[in-house]
Amino acid sequence: MISYLYLILLFGYVFLVIGVIIRERLLIALMGMLLLLGGLFIIQNGLGNVTNDLTEMFGTITTIVGTIFFLKEAMIELEKINI
Repeated sequence: MISYLYLILLFGYVFLVIGVIIRERLLIALMGMLLLLGGLFIIQNGLGNVTNDLTEMFGTITTIVGTIFFLKEAMIELEKINI
């Protein structure tokens, strides 16, 4: 049976690409946060029943991709706020 984590990651990557194509900042930021949390979960618990160096690298790459997209879009939105 397929793990729910695979579906969450597939959902995150697909909608991240769609958000980049249509240039929707909120969608990119939300999917970046989803990938960030999913990557951290993979690093800690592994992917499915497998815990090895490959799953840790995949979790690290997913975390970095999610962090970059989330922080980039959050920075753009925070610069628009005039205080």
